[in-house]
Amino acid sequence: MSKTRSKLPEGAVVNEIKLNEKFIVQQGIDLATFGGLPFDLRILMHKPEERWQISGWLARVAKKGQIVTNHIRGAKAMPLDHVLKDNSHLNSTDLMIKLGDLAHQISQALGSYFDLRILALDMAVDKNGKLWFIEMNSDPMFRKMFKEIGNKEMVANVIHIRNYIIKKYKYTKSKKKVK
Repeated sequence: MSKTRSKLPEGAVVNEIKLNEKFIVQQGIDLATFGGLPFDLRILMHKPEERWQISGWLARVAKKGQIVTNHIRGAKAMPLDHVLKDNSHLNSTDLMIKLGDLAHQISQALGSYFDLRILALDMAVDKNGKLWFIEMNSDPMFRKMFKEIGNKEMVANVIHIRNYIIKKYKYTKSKKKVK
């Protein structure tokens, strides 16, 4: 019988695992913080024609008392540049350039294996400024998070490009236009 805990003490080792189940073990990342709270990044990528483009990006700051940055768990979406600038020991301009380059490289690589035109990359910056790729979402939820940061131009751009792709390519990941 396996034991499940919502929070394991620091340094804890999992002693029992169900051997007939498959698991993905993800390395822990000492995330950079904003106001003392860990954050990660959501980068929305679109490929309306032949090239990938960044349509929007933001930071997801964990809710107080949480270590996860899931929006469903109470994380707050914030403008990426604002959150990065809070880490004065990191070069926010350099990080944003590197994030953009890495997002394009990852999108290009994934797009060469899968028929993708819309995706979200979840990434992170650790306390030392190292960039991490966490996961890709091929049918990302985005409206609530992007509206939360208050950049109406970015939201309009994201929706316009997404609807263009759906119409032009009859993209099957999403069944309807977003309003």
